[in-house]
Amino acid sequence: KMSQIGFLRGKDPSTFSVLDPDIIIRGVHLIPTFELGKTKEFLPDSSVRHDADLDQDWLYFYVNMW
Repeated sequence: KMSQIGFLRGKDPSTFSVLDPDIIIRGVHLIPTFELGKTKEFLPDSSVRHDADLDQDWLYFYVNMW
């Protein structure tokens, strides 16, 4: 089974904090977990998303590591 990740709540102070470069995985492909749907719950509205996305993000992503 592939690993999965998802977003943290956008208002959580650690959501967009700096990560230690030694613990970052480099070279992954994130694949939306389509069957689990989308949400507006975690991140605020975005000015860079397509209007058709209705400010929703995929709830989870499979992590394809190589």
